[in-house]
Amino acid sequence: MISCETYAIRMVKYDIDENKKNRPIRIFGLSIKELTNSGLVLYARDNNGYYLKYNMRNNVIRNEMKLPFQLIRKLRGALLGRKMDEVAGDIDFSERIARRNETLILNREPINENVYLQAQEYGIKPTIKTAYTDSLWAGYPILEPTKLMKDYVSSLDKKSQQ
Repeated sequence: MISCETYAIRMVKYDIDENKKNRPIRIFGLSIKELTNSGLVLYARDNNGYYLKYNMRNNVIRNEMKLPFQLIRKLRGALLGRKMDEVAGDIDFSERIARRNETLILNREPINENVYLQAQEYGIKPTIKTAYTDSLWAGYPILEPTKLMKDYVSSLDKKSQQ
């Protein structure tokens, strides 16, 4: 839905078509498939412009497990390994997970630069790494980086070296 006065988007309603959805992921008897993915986004207007007022998303996923199994006890020392006991069966399990996430913004307050900077003190500050260093992963239990990761140099770092 678009506003006639300002040509701004006021509402977005979406539902991913059945034909456009991903195919189920199947590996070793386990499969995951997204059945529905739909939602609604509403924008409201105030003196400063448009802002997100409401957001809703529905998602339904189906998980399946189909595993056959067979247990055989053979007689030792017998000619051609005769079977004594055999147990066979199938594990067939399916679950359906429905999620609905909703966000409603009731009131908003503008913040000044000081409040923003104080909030950043408690958060994680990003660091920009332009090349691999051994100290990058110090103190973390990780696998050994690949040769490609060790040889990586950012285009920013290449320009500064020239």
